[in-house]
Amino acid sequence: MSKTLDFFKNNAQIDSAKHCAACGYTCCTLDENNFIVLFPWERDEATRVGLSMAHLPPMQDNNPLYVNCVRPCTGLNDYKPINCATYPMYPLTTDLELWVRGAKNRCPIANIHLRKQIKVIADGLRKIEFVHPGSIKTLVDFTRIYKGELELFEYGLDGKKLSPTQITLALALMRAK
Repeated sequence: MSKTLDFFKNNAQIDSAKHCAACGYTCCTLDENNFIVLFPWERDEATRVGLSMAHLPPMQDNNPLYVNCVRPCTGLNDYKPINCATYPMYPLTTDLELWVRGAKNRCPIANIHLRKQIKVIADGLRKIEFVHPGSIKTLVDFTRIYKGELELFEYGLDGKKLSPTQITLALALMRAK
């Protein structure tokens, strides 16, 4: 299997049996403001390595990069999109120093667990960037246009609280949506 997909396929950064299943996969319940965005190369690569995307039909406009989720990707060969594997964390900057998280009502994973994992997520995104240049910028652009609820994640990759300057910058970037 491709290392790009292998890193994210089983959501290695967060124990999904413990955290994700506990809430009944509420993040998989989508509407017109909450959808999954695939990278342009993602569908082809998942199909090439034999992973199923049957649970990820295109949204109503038939754009193959915007998909809905008809059921959680819990099957052995179900593909878990990168957008889902990093959820609820999204980078706000291409240097991966500032992050936002999805609303807690959609993902109850405590910040203490996420604080330990953003470095792992960032490392995975850097691996993807190496294979598919421009992927981090694409994800940052998506983060900035996302219409769902996001909140500032007040910790950096080092696990320490952001400085007041970093918080001000992050809040300005979030308001610029």
